[in-house]
Amino acid sequence: MIPSFLTQLHFLRPWWFLAFIPLAYAWLLLRKQWQAGHQWERVCDPHLLPYLLQQSAGSSLKAISALIASGWIIAVIALAGPTWQKLPQPMYSQQQARVIVMDLSDNVRAADLQPSRLVRARYKLLDILRDMQEGQTGLIAYSGEPYLVSPLTEDTHTMMGLVPTLSPAIMPVAGNDLTAALHMAAKLIKQAGLTQGHIIVLAASSPSTEAISTAKTLAAEGITVSVLGIGTNHNAPMTLPDGQYATDDKGAIIFSHLNMDNLQELADAGHGRYVAFTDDDHDVKLLLNDEPVAVDDYTVSQSIPLLPEDANIQDKRFDSRSSLGQAKPGLDGYQRGAMLAPLWTPHRILKYDGYKATTQLWQDAGYWLVWLILIPAAVAFRRGWFGGRA
Repeated sequence: MIPSFLTQLHFLRPWWFLAFIPLAYAWLLLRKQWQAGHQWERVCDPHLLPYLLQQSAGSSLKAISALIASGWIIAVIALAGPTWQKLPQPMYSQQQARVIVMDLSDNVRAADLQPSRLVRARYKLLDILRDMQEGQTGLIAYSGEPYLVSPLTEDTHTMMGLVPTLSPAIMPVAGNDLTAALHMAAKLIKQAGLTQGHIIVLAASSPSTEAISTAKTLAAEGITVSVLGIGTNHNAPMTLPDGQYATDDKGAIIFSHLNMDNLQELADAGHGRYVAFTDDDHDVKLLLNDEPVAVDDYTVSQSIPLLPEDANIQDKRFDSRSSLGQAKPGLDGYQRGAMLAPLWTPHRILKYDGYKATTQLWQDAGYWLVWLILIPAAVAFRRGWFGGRA
């Protein structure tokens, strides 16, 4: 029985097989040259042939020709792109910018979360960066002034290496100026040439009325502001780096209180979501699942399931006349009026995975043959193969 991969085997760039033509021509020329050498055997005595013909040079030429021919054949087959299986590929990439704004004021030293708000905030930041698969991400830390930790980048792994260093001890100015941090985050998004973005605030302090007003202004410009509260609504004593409780001038212990109502108001003003701190990753998933996703010049909310995850709508089409947020009547069995990504002009979708439209592309396996070229190359570089025997 023929293996399944052989029935699927074909070449993505078959025109590369035309490169066999010069190889065949060179082989004909060399064959004529070898035949000319054999003609001496017809007119000369056998004991004189070693003095008339250079046997070693002829055999060396044949070996080199065979190596070159084998390398040529392998290279041509690799360039032709052999393939026998398909892999899913996204039909678009997210052109989204998100900026994480982390509170590094003295309030992160509160001990209502064990071992401290700061340590738990670092873990939450790592979880957020780890779950971000697409788009560009930036990081800002703020206390009395905002400071850029990382510009917008797709390399979240490098950013994760900076998280353990984040501490109020590295902030030169004490305080809690979230307003300035929001302005810096919005500036990063606009400098990237994007009209939409998402700001995620890891807040251990209650926002000011000015910060709430700023979030409302940014939301009107297309930049949403979501909030993850780091702490509880109970009065929590603030600790110092040495583990002692922080006190005021009169020796009284300083307490920190996280006003969740104000944080909710900040998220509402920013058209985002407020998520309370949880011990698991449920809070992080709520934040990221509600992110707006930019598709071309439109925005689709990930929190709204566009189609079932196992939907296969091959041979179904979106009509360019359909309005945004409306499905063509021909899509039987799917949500009508759901937020659909507007793929203008009739566009075929092979599979719909959550909110990502994917298609199936043949995987090019030609690069695996490149390793075989190393075998004749290694043999050809033996001493004496070029320029005669040593």
